[in-house]
Amino acid sequence: MQDNGGLNGEVMRLGDAIVTIVREEFERTQRVILLSNLGQDLRKAGVDYRAILGERKFADFIRKELVDRVTLIPIPGKDKAIGIHPAGVDLSTRQNPFGPHPLAAQNAPIGGPVQDKRPLLNSQVWFAFSHFLADGDVRILELLPEPLYRDVPSDADVPQGSHRIDRNLIVPVGTMPKTERDVRIYENIEQWAEKAGVPLDGLLAKKPERNDRRNLLDELIRTLGPADLQRVTLPLDIVKTLRDRRL
Repeated sequence: MQDNGGLNGEVMRLGDAIVTIVREEFERTQRVILLSNLGQDLRKAGVDYRAILGERKFADFIRKELVDRVTLIPIPGKDKAIGIHPAGVDLSTRQNPFGPHPLAAQNAPIGGPVQDKRPLLNSQVWFAFSHFLADGDVRILELLPEPLYRDVPSDADVPQGSHRIDRNLIVPVGTMPKTERDVRIYENIEQWAEKAGVPLDGLLAKKPERNDRRNLLDELIRTLGPADLQRVTLPLDIVKTLRDRRL
């Protein structure tokens, strides 16, 4: 018989993770977030929503369980596309809330006035220092082939080549005013990079080339952890198919 207490705990953790990511993204970008992108962010954060929900539909879970915390909304001009934003937000007061995220917002603008010339950081690096970390978990940041953060149980082994981020360096939404929080996060990243011996240049956002589109092979490699990369093998014809299929 299934342990309902454990299941309820996982469901609560999923709900809190959804709300945290949505609030963080909306605060940074002032744009509605695609529900499909939210699923990707959850997986990157180590939350397997499919395993937690089973046959229950993701959108149905959000509508029923998180109705007072986040809101689902159709994306104008995009057939069947669903967006999500924090509950209580009046989109009529926002400028272009359904538009593409500007580069600066997409890669975490550092607080302060417009003339602030601090470099733009990779969004995964920013998230690693700004997203809520559940009790009992530790946060690690992988830098190769590109930055990717994960939350793992505190008793789990840290994968080789990954760097741990101390909990006291993470500044979640709501802990302080936005401008002050942005500055603090940037300072924490600089402090962490210096202590870990990680060059700050390797943590910066890279402006994508106009024709540089990711393919399914890149996405698969980016999603798998170091242990999976050593274990998984694929026939060359499948590798070619994944490489040629652009996102």
